[in-house]
Amino acid sequence: MKLLLCYLFFVVSVYPCYSQSIQELESKLKAASAEDKPAILNQLAEVTLNSSSPQKSIDYANQALKGAKQTGDVNEEANALINLGAGYSAAREYKKSIDNYSDAVILFVQEKEFESVGVLWDKISEQYLSLNDYPNGLEASKKALEAYKKARAKKGVASSLLDIGDNYFKQKKFESAVNYYKESLKEYEELKDSRMKLTVLNRIGIAFSNWGNYEDAYSYLNDALEIAKKNKMASEESAISKNIEVIKKNMTNWKKSQTEYEKKLQQENFNATQQMIREKDLQKKEIQSLETKVGKSVEEIEKLGIENQLKEFKIKAQNDEIREKQLQMSNKEKEIKLLQQDKQIKDSEIQKQKIITISVVGGLFLMIAFTVFAVRSLNQTRKQKLLIQSQKQLVEKKNLKITDSILYAKTIQDSILPKQETLEHSLKDSFVFFLPKDIVSGDIYWIKDIGNAVLFSVIDCTGHGVPGAFMSLHAYNHLERIINEAHAVSPQIILDDLNEAVVKTMGTDKDIASVKHGMEMTLIKLYKETNELEYSGANGYGLIVRQGRVIELKGDTMPIGNLSDISFSLKKERLVPGDMIYLFSDGYKDQKGGPDNKRFYIRPFKEMLQEIAPLNCSEQKEFLVKKFTDWKKEREQIDDICIVGILI
Repeated sequence: MKLLLCYLFFVVSVYPCYSQSIQELESKLKAASAEDKPAILNQLAEVTLNSSSPQKSIDYANQALKGAKQTGDVNEEANALINLGAGYSAAREYKKSIDNYSDAVILFVQEKEFESVGVLWDKISEQYLSLNDYPNGLEASKKALEAYKKARAKKGVASSLLDIGDNYFKQKKFESAVNYYKESLKEYEELKDSRMKLTVLNRIGIAFSNWGNYEDAYSYLNDALEIAKKNKMASEESAISKNIEVIKKNMTNWKKSQTEYEKKLQQENFNATQQMIREKDLQKKEIQSLETKVGKSVEEIEKLGIENQLKEFKIKAQNDEIREKQLQMSNKEKEIKLLQQDKQIKDSEIQKQKIITISVVGGLFLMIAFTVFAVRSLNQTRKQKLLIQSQKQLVEKKNLKITDSILYAKTIQDSILPKQETLEHSLKDSFVFFLPKDIVSGDIYWIKDIGNAVLFSVIDCTGHGVPGAFMSLHAYNHLERIINEAHAVSPQIILDDLNEAVVKTMGTDKDIASVKHGMEMTLIKLYKETNELEYSGANGYGLIVRQGRVIELKGDTMPIGNLSDISFSLKKERLVPGDMIYLFSDGYKDQKGGPDNKRFYIRPFKEMLQEIAPLNCSEQKEFLVKKFTDWKKEREQIDDICIVGILI
């Protein structure tokens, strides 16, 4: 789904401007096969949306979705869902837009393209905000944040934190907004993005101002102003200065306008004061209670007069009677509690018995139900097993037919590769290490004897297996035509002609033709008598090892199938006896292996060639094969391999 990632950012952000008109695309659509139609329909959906025709765009995208599902093209299915989301958004049918973007999310999650998942959740959040549905918009932004974190996409993380802060700000939840803005600020500081850092500082200042915390608002806005001045952002500096003036006025009129922030501080102080008053009241009541309970002792009563003694003894008797009654009531309450506890114990035992009875009956019922289910499942499993065996046999037959077809394709590919006698005649002392990942290869080597010189190349086509093999046949046919019909013998002219031919025949979608249908190669022309070498490169690899020193054959950093008007350059090198020339694809250096399961990488690969260059060609090939086998071990080969070595 890598192509989907690039495509997604085009669709979601800035719709691509195709050079083809709607009429041209509709004409292509009529003649296209069922497999090609979804891609053309998706292009039509994008072009019509870009020309402000949402309904037409939706119609084309629906057709593309239907066609992609029929042909099993997951890429175009995802593209169609994204186009539908964009189309419905433009038509202000936001709920339908959300549904289609959500379906696209499922496809990207399956492929673990989490950065694309984050972008889609951002778009879903935008639709919710268009509906003024802030809670769901917030939830979508948080899911975007989670996806960006999985993808380790720091810019996405920073942007999502900012979006969440904006959502809280719109709901006037300024404290939450400030918290997320501050997290976003940390991310942009790590990214060293001055413009976005300024933006976030400004929003924090505005949020604090709306909350009523003018001092912090003033501090953050001043930080933003410093960045604007330092980076000469005139318009931003003017806007922030105006915000600061507003803050200053609010700070001057501090006592006249009570803000939400001040209310919160006052409420906290009021609550604390009330709690202290309640605690003091409780203490007073306890003291008063203790004072009323304290009575006069017998010794104190005897010191009083007779009349007063009678009164005090009467009071004491009454108090003693009250205490006796209180004690009796307390004992009765204890008896009632004991009776209640006894009843609860008995009820609990009865309940346990009921539970045990129900459990036993339920267990028996479940056992019977499970037995019935097991018997049915066994019968169903037997039927499914028979069906699977039948389907397996059918699949094996189809696979056998496919394998036979691919083996025949290998025979065709082998027929275009140079024969051993051709190699020995044109390049006397040489070797070829050719190892396809699958049965057929996207890498090929090509040799052409033109009399006083020999043309030879290693060509790495996009893809491997059957698609790569088709491209290799395409490259071979064009090279033969260019030599035999155009009589071109200069590496520079040959690559220019090959590039033009590939663009014309394979460039159905000019925006991505160089990616989908390209090839990389270095083409060498070796003069037999003078040992002079001319070469041109299209992202290809080549080098010369001379007396332990490595000379790189650096070509141009553009592939065959590019859309630029720049011609390939021609370079020359004079060879000396003993020079070893190597051309190779990237399969060997990219192979994962070794103790840490890492790639072999280009630098160790060059050092290896530098080390084995003094050996004869057959020993070099034997060394390369053994080294590759030891490095890869039981792991899967990840790409086609082709290495050609020539001794001068």
